[in-house]
Amino acid sequence: MFLLDEPLSNLDAELRAAMRMELRQLHRRLGATMIYVTHDQVEAMTLADRIVTLNAGRVEQTGAPLELYSRPRNRFVAGFIGSPKMNFFPAVARHDGSGIALRLTSVGADAESAELMLPAANWCIEDGEQVTVGARPDALYADGGGDDAGGGAARFGLAVDASEHLGGETFHYCRTPDGETVIVKARGGDQPKRLALCLRPADAHVFDGDGDSCRIAAA
Repeated sequence: MFLLDEPLSNLDAELRAAMRMELRQLHRRLGATMIYVTHDQVEAMTLADRIVTLNAGRVEQTGAPLELYSRPRNRFVAGFIGSPKMNFFPAVARHDGSGIALRLTSVGADAESAELMLPAANWCIEDGEQVTVGARPDALYADGGGDDAGGGAARFGLAVDASEHLGGETFHYCRTPDGETVIVKARGGDQPKRLALCLRPADAHVFDGDGDSCRIAAA
């Protein structure tokens, strides 16, 4: 068994990326168990067969990298796994005949357009409950494509404070009316002053007041 504690933390970016691949190939060649401690999400996602997410000594969730990324058990795991981190929006739930409507209260849009419609069969959310909606930076689509988002999507606009251009992709740092930062991943190198965004129900994560996921686990 190999025990590695932050082995790449003092390396520069280029050597760090090269050593990640060296360790991955070494692991496959030896077929030995490796326990690798890291705070770097890229290292965890690319090197691990299984991730154990710890919070103050407590195991929050264990599973394959994509399982933790796609189905985080609570808000801590959702915010820890992924770079840039997940965006969070406070919301209030309202039950109607077709499902559960989550009104995003921090984005400053009108009530109807800023409501995310979820199927009641997949979520355990009480009427009137205050929840938190999570969205990855690549799940907030610029809403210039009209109906591509499908039914039930929440639509809202945010001011852009700054943009990081990385060649084929850009990270826009937006601001909600109450001052919270929202990161949006987009293609191209545009520098807009405002973005019209939409969040699809399939891309949303919802957490209750205790930070636990409201999604009903599949049987």
